[in-house]
Amino acid sequence: MKGDKLDRIAGILKPQYRGRRTGDRFDCLDDDLRRRAGIVDTANVSDNPYHLPALQLFARHQRGLVADIGAGKRTEQLSHVVNVEVVPYDSTDVLAASESLPFEDEVFDAVHSNAVLEHVKDPFACAAEMLRVLKPGGELMCCVPFLQPYHGYPNHYYNMTHQGLANLFPGVEVLGVDVYEELRPITALQWIIGAWASGLSEQSANEFLDLRLRDIVARPYHVLAQARCVVELPPAKNHELASASTLFARKPDARESAPLEIVRAAYGTRAGWLDATAVVRGLAGRDRLFISCARALEPLLGDPAPGAAKELRIAWRRGERGGEIAAAELAGRLRTPIWL
Repeated sequence: MKGDKLDRIAGILKPQYRGRRTGDRFDCLDDDLRRRAGIVDTANVSDNPYHLPALQLFARHQRGLVADIGAGKRTEQLSHVVNVEVVPYDSTDVLAASESLPFEDEVFDAVHSNAVLEHVKDPFACAAEMLRVLKPGGELMCCVPFLQPYHGYPNHYYNMTHQGLANLFPGVEVLGVDVYEELRPITALQWIIGAWASGLSEQSANEFLDLRLRDIVARPYHVLAQARCVVELPPAKNHELASASTLFARKPDARESAPLEIVRAAYGTRAGWLDATAVVRGLAGRDRLFISCARALEPLLGDPAPGAAKELRIAWRRGERGGEIAAAELAGRLRTPIWL
């Protein structure tokens, strides 16, 4: 059956890819495409089960062809469903980047994609390619997470609101953007709580799991923010479960900027300060400084006041400008980054 399926696929590939058959699949990836799409080898296995709406979609098009973009590893091969992947699973029919599909225009009766577009560098390009290979009147089913923790296969770039998902596909007739059974908020809540608890010590995890939902909702934020189950989470877990992430950057300038001078730096409390000037100067580049909230401070600066809330203060100068910046410490890390 696999041979017959590949013969059928060959008839819808662009001419330059028809000779790329290697064993039980077509390999339509080259080094340049891998680089542009950010595709790297991974040991992670994607094997999400098909949900009922997907099975119903496949059943409606048994006499046609369905593209499953980012199909993952499939235990069952369907003769009319073309499994497109970047990983050479046994079930993969076509190795390809979804940003540049190797198929001719308008050859599929339906396109399915589940939990894929969050992992690609350019979801707009992927969406455009899905529409390009879909026949006029063809059906599209595309599922993308909104409130899901970071899960890289090996990368995870984007989550989307229902409006953002619809915005990827201009010109289509959107019949609905639905949250069906497996996608309801309880799935996100269970995932987040389980991942959160797995990042804590046993004692903190037990305290966290014993919290009532009423406690979480009713307690003031400033109280929750200092709870052990919050401040003990390691940086990797904070990224995995973040409410949001903030990018700090600078646009390159061909002109040479004024150097950054660290005038002085101190770490501690009103009761006593540790001179941190040399350490901070060592962290600074010629014209910039960034100290992340993920950075453990004690190995860097020591602990001048064990058990007390501390602060890092930095006086700086850059050309004719200068000033002082400060950030508070909590549980050995900065509460906000220092960015100069």
